Amino acid sequence: MQGSAWSSPENTAVVNSYLRMLLCEWNGIPYNKSSERRALSPMLSKRTDSSIEMKHRNISAILLAYGIPPIYGYKPLPNIQISLEAAVLEGIGGIENFGDLAMQSMTSIGMNSDVPALEPAEIPSVTAPWKSARLRRQVISNDLLAAEAQSGAVHLMALKAVALHEKRTLAASERSDLAAAVEIRKNDYRTGTGLVISRSISGSLRTILVKATNSLAEFPFMVSSDEVDLSLDASSGFRLYRVYGLRHRPGFYKLRGSLRAAAQLTASEYTVLPRS
Repeated sequence: MQGSAWSSPENTAVVNSYLRMLLCEWNGIPYNKSSERRALSPMLSKRTDSSIEMKHRNISAILLAYGIPPIYGYKPLPNIQISLEAAVLEGIGGIENFGDLAMQSMTSIGMNSDVPALEPAEIPSVTAPWKSARLRRQVISNDLLAAEAQSGAVHLMALKAVALHEKRTLAASERSDLAAAVEIRKNDYRTGTGLVISRSISGSLRTILVKATNSLAEFPFMVSSDEVDLSLDASSGFRLYRVYGLRHRPGFYKLRGSLRAAAQLTASEYTVLPRS
């Protein structure tokens, strides 16, 4: 049945398989994707491994749209059969304390508390977020993103990792004097959040706002109006380092200068006063 739409039983089977792996990942339990795929195949109508892989990536795109961290190794693919969304929501609804488990996965750093070495990466190519009629009608909470942003453990680990990266980069360029001056400001007065103060090799000031996630590079994050203003005030000296995969293979990408120019900003909350 290659090329045909997936049936409801097939969607249910692939969603259940995906969610089993997701819960293992969140809880730090090893799992094997190949073994899971072999166990899944008999429940499907002669689907190839690549077809199953694409369906797993579709599920990642659905979870991402709902603000839920997907499996780290399945890059979101937003070409989605609408019936798959219903199967995903039904599967999530059948898991006790699913929201609490997601929250825990986003706000803890696991057993390893060593400061990781970060691998620099290109800015990910992010397509327009997948939307459905169901998603547009539902009130989507930013609780998970807010909890991640406020997680002291995740944020502090990322600050230390960025500071370490800056020190090593400057030292490797024979600027040990500048490396020694790299500074972490845990509660900067301008934003109320942590910054790393560094320098370029030429000595110019770098104000680095750090945003961290245990999830993949494409996962969205929150910035405050004060942080956006800081990106304007600091101008060419401003950097946002998006640190991702802290519990997997930590990496980061950079946004330079004004966040209004470098990022897609979507208002999710408003300050309200009555009209006079």
